[in-house]
Amino acid sequence: MTTAPVCTCRPGATLWLTGPAHPAVAADLASLLRTRYHRRAEVLHLPASGTHGETAEAAVRRIGMIAEILARNGILALVVPTATAAVRAAGPDAVPESGSPAVPGADAVRAAQEEVRDRHLRSGAAFLAPPAGAGVTATTAPALLALLDGHGLLPPG
Repeated sequence: MTTAPVCTCRPGATLWLTGPAHPAVAADLASLLRTRYHRRAEVLHLPASGTHGETAEAAVRRIGMIAEILARNGILALVVPTATAAVRAAGPDAVPESGSPAVPGADAVRAAQEEVRDRHLRSGAAFLAPPAGAGVTATTAPALLALLDGHGLLPPG
Protein backbone atom coordinates (compact mmCIF):
# COMPACT_ATOMS: atom_id res chain seq x y z
CA MET A 1 0.00 0.00 0.00
CA THR A 2 1.43 3.36 -0.98
CA THR A 3 0.48 6.57 0.73
CA ALA A 4 0.38 10.06 -0.68
CA PRO A 5 3.31 12.27 0.25
CA VAL A 6 2.65 14.58 3.17
CA CYS A 7 3.62 18.20 2.76
CA THR A 8 5.80 19.27 5.66
CA CYS A 9 6.92 22.50 4.02
CA ARG A 10 3.85 24.51 5.09
CA PRO A 11 3.19 25.84 8.57
CA GLY A 12 0.31 24.56 10.64
CA ALA A 13 -2.60 26.64 11.85
CA THR A 14 -5.71 26.47 13.99
CA LEU A 15 -9.03 26.97 12.20
CA TRP A 16 -12.03 27.56 14.50
CA LEU A 17 -15.35 26.51 12.91
CA THR A 18 -18.68 27.17 14.63
CA GLY A 19 -22.31 26.47 13.84
CA PRO A 20 -24.57 23.42 13.57
CA ALA A 21 -23.20 22.10 10.25
CA HIS A 22 -19.56 22.64 11.08
CA PRO A 23 -18.67 19.17 12.44
CA ALA A 24 -19.44 17.75 8.99
CA VAL A 25 -17.76 20.72 7.29
CA ALA A 26 -14.62 20.16 9.37
CA ALA A 27 -14.53 16.42 8.58
CA ASP A 28 -15.03 17.03 4.86
CA LEU A 29 -12.47 19.85 4.80
CA ALA A 30 -9.88 17.72 6.61
CA SER A 31 -10.42 14.91 4.11
CA LEU A 32 -10.10 17.36 1.20
CA LEU A 33 -6.91 18.84 2.64
CA ARG A 34 -5.39 15.36 3.09
CA THR A 35 -6.30 14.00 -0.34
CA ARG A 36 -6.07 16.97 -2.69
CA TYR A 37 -3.46 19.13 -0.96
CA HIS A 38 -1.47 16.43 0.90
CA ARG A 39 -1.73 18.46 4.11
CA ARG A 40 -1.85 16.99 7.57
CA ALA A 41 -5.19 18.00 9.11
CA GLU A 42 -6.94 16.93 12.30
CA VAL A 43 -10.44 17.70 13.57
CA LEU A 44 -10.74 18.46 17.28
CA HIS A 45 -14.22 18.42 18.82
CA LEU A 46 -14.77 20.73 21.77
CA PRO A 47 -17.55 19.37 24.01
CA ALA A 48 -20.37 21.63 25.22
CA SER A 49 -19.12 21.15 28.77
CA GLY A 50 -15.78 20.14 30.13
CA THR A 51 -14.95 16.52 30.74
CA HIS A 52 -14.51 14.99 34.19
CA GLY A 53 -15.66 18.07 36.06
CA GLU A 54 -13.71 20.70 34.13
CA THR A 55 -15.54 23.87 33.17
CA ALA A 56 -16.40 24.75 29.59
CA GLU A 57 -13.80 27.53 29.72
CA ALA A 58 -11.14 25.04 30.82
CA ALA A 59 -12.17 22.72 27.97
CA VAL A 60 -11.71 25.58 25.49
CA ARG A 61 -8.22 26.26 26.86
CA ARG A 62 -7.31 22.55 26.78
CA ILE A 63 -8.50 21.98 23.19
CA GLY A 64 -6.93 25.29 22.16
CA MET A 65 -3.56 24.23 23.59
CA ILE A 66 -3.78 20.87 21.81
CA ALA A 67 -4.58 22.72 18.57
CA GLU A 68 -1.57 25.00 19.12
CA ILE A 69 0.75 22.02 19.63
CA LEU A 70 -0.53 20.44 16.41
CA ALA A 71 -0.17 23.75 14.54
CA ARG A 72 3.41 24.22 15.76
CA ASN A 73 4.15 20.82 14.24
CA GLY A 74 2.78 21.68 10.78
CA ILE A 75 -0.72 20.26 11.20
CA LEU A 76 -3.90 22.16 10.33
CA ALA A 77 -6.07 21.79 13.45
CA LEU A 78 -9.78 22.23 12.70
CA VAL A 79 -11.52 22.98 16.01
CA VAL A 80 -15.27 22.42 16.20
CA PRO A 81 -16.59 23.97 19.42
CA THR A 82 -20.11 23.04 20.53
CA ALA A 83 -19.96 25.02 23.76
CA THR A 84 -22.03 28.11 24.55
CA ALA A 85 -21.70 31.16 22.31
CA ALA A 86 -19.65 33.06 24.91
CA VAL A 87 -17.20 30.18 25.31
CA ARG A 88 -16.96 29.69 21.51
CA ALA A 89 -16.24 33.37 21.01
CA ALA A 90 -13.44 33.23 23.58
CA GLY A 91 -11.92 30.11 22.00
CA PRO A 92 -9.18 31.58 19.81
CA ASP A 93 -8.34 34.21 22.44
CA ALA A 94 -8.10 31.70 25.32
CA VAL A 95 -5.00 30.04 23.91
CA PRO A 96 -1.47 31.24 24.67
CA GLU A 97 0.19 32.86 21.66
CA SER A 98 2.69 30.50 20.07
CA GLY A 99 3.20 32.21 16.75
CA SER A 100 1.08 29.75 14.75
CA PRO A 101 -1.84 31.43 13.00
CA ALA A 102 -5.39 31.14 14.31
CA VAL A 103 -7.75 31.46 11.36
CA PRO A 104 -11.35 32.55 12.06
CA GLY A 105 -13.03 30.08 9.71
CA ALA A 106 -16.63 30.64 10.78
CA ASP A 107 -16.55 34.15 9.34
CA ALA A 108 -15.46 32.88 5.91
CA VAL A 109 -18.17 30.22 5.84
CA ARG A 110 -20.82 32.67 6.99
CA ALA A 111 -19.72 35.25 4.42
CA ALA A 112 -19.81 32.66 1.61
CA GLN A 113 -23.26 31.46 2.62
CA GLU A 114 -24.57 35.03 2.89
CA GLU A 115 -23.10 35.90 -0.51
CA VAL A 116 -24.89 32.96 -2.15
CA ARG A 117 -28.12 33.74 -0.30
CA ASP A 118 -27.96 37.41 -1.34
CA ARG A 119 -27.23 36.47 -4.96
CA HIS A 120 -30.27 34.17 -4.98
CA LEU A 121 -32.47 36.81 -3.37
CA ARG A 122 -31.33 39.47 -5.86
CA SER A 123 -32.21 37.15 -8.74
CA GLY A 124 -35.68 36.56 -7.29
CA ALA A 125 -35.01 32.87 -6.67
CA ALA A 126 -36.02 31.20 -3.45
CA PHE A 127 -33.17 30.38 -1.10
CA LEU A 128 -33.07 27.31 1.07
CA ALA A 129 -30.33 27.08 3.64
CA PRO A 130 -28.28 23.89 3.43
CA PRO A 131 -29.37 21.34 6.03
CA ALA A 132 -27.36 20.96 9.21
CA GLY A 133 -24.56 18.49 8.69
CA ALA A 134 -24.49 19.08 4.93
CA GLY A 135 -20.70 19.00 4.85
CA VAL A 136 -18.42 21.05 2.64
CA THR A 137 -20.81 22.51 0.11
CA ALA A 138 -20.02 24.27 -3.13
CA THR A 139 -20.10 27.56 -1.19
CA THR A 140 -18.12 26.68 1.92
CA ALA A 141 -15.25 24.72 0.37
CA PRO A 142 -13.97 27.53 -1.89
CA ALA A 143 -14.35 30.08 0.91
CA LEU A 144 -12.37 27.99 3.40
CA LEU A 145 -9.74 27.00 0.84
CA ALA A 146 -9.32 30.65 -0.20
CA LEU A 147 -9.00 31.58 3.46
CA LEU A 148 -6.29 28.97 4.04
CA ASP A 149 -4.53 29.92 0.80
CA GLY A 150 -4.60 33.59 1.79
CA HIS A 151 -2.73 32.68 4.96
CA GLY A 152 -0.13 30.73 2.92
CA LEU A 153 -1.30 27.37 4.28
CA LEU A 154 -1.86 25.54 0.98
CA PRO A 155 0.80 24.35 -1.45
CA PRO A 156 1.13 26.45 -4.61
CA GLY A 157 -0.71 25.31 -7.71
